[in-house]
Amino acid sequence: MSNVSQLSKQTIYLHWLVAISFIAVLAFGLYVEDLPRGPEKGEMIGLHKSFGFLILVLASARILWRVKEGAIPTIPGSPSWQEKAAKGIHHLLLLATVLMPISGS
Repeated sequence: MSNVSQLSKQTIYLHWLVAISFIAVLAFGLYVEDLPRGPEKGEMIGLHKSFGFLILVLASARILWRVKEGAIPTIPGSPSWQEKAAKGIHHLLLLATVLMPISGS
């Protein structure tokens, strides 16, 4: 059984807030990309950037909270290579949640 149940409610809420916001802003960005040039597109791009900045703040808060809270949950009895792979992927995803808003992609 996973020790995910040991995570605090704040950690879980922050995770899902960042995840859902990230997906929504990504979808909005794809929508804005297809709009014809004009003032409306400029306004939408500004809105997209503002939400991207908010996600950057939320993602940074999530990372700081994760550092404060401790280790990444593991599944007892799983092979060490799986734990290493899971931790590596977890760190890459956390890095991506910060780098993507910075890059503007």
